Amino acid sequence: MINNEPPKDKVRLNLEDAAKIKLDELKMRVDAYQKYINITLQVNAFYYAITGGVLGFYLNKSDGRLVYFLLLPIFMGAILGGIFLYGASLQKSASARIQKVIKDLNKKPFNLGIEQIDDLGLLRRLLLIFGVIFFLVGAALTGMPIIRELIRASSIPNYLMVFGAFAVCALIVGGGATFLVAWIFDRTKML
Repeated sequence: MINNEPPKDKVRLNLEDAAKIKLDELKMRVDAYQKYINITLQVNAFYYAITGGVLGFYLNKSDGRLVYFLLLPIFMGAILGGIFLYGASLQKSASARIQKVIKDLNKKPFNLGIEQIDDLGLLRRLLLIFGVIFFLVGAALTGMPIIRELIRASSIPNYLMVFGAFAVCALIVGGGATFLVAWIFDRTKML
């Protein structure tokens, strides 16, 4: 008996179905790209709202030991900075995938004439810029109380030295560990 069915692992699609699948993929990737830009901006607004609140609280109180509250935005900035920098490293390949789908849809047999998307590098640039700024804000929040005290009293109290050590560790460990964990997670899920 002759089996005329195609092998189950190879399914043949007609041209219309193949074009629909590629167009759906393009739509899905562009939608995700737009959502990532939105989330990036929302995370920034949230971070700066928290940072402004904590900084305002610290600056309006006379007790210098409240400086430890600044560790929250410093640590948050380090974590977000690590995530954003890692996201920027991934975004280059995501943009290339979108461009490849467009290229596939523009060549034979589809010939759809879809224009290239010029601003695909925007998200990568935003992630890089915001990631670096998170670390700079953390460094500024680390140095600000120390400089403030030097201007006031020309000496640094011991609690500010401890705060400075914690803050620098939060920046280095928080940012580096976040980047490393994201990288490891990304590599292990691909196995």
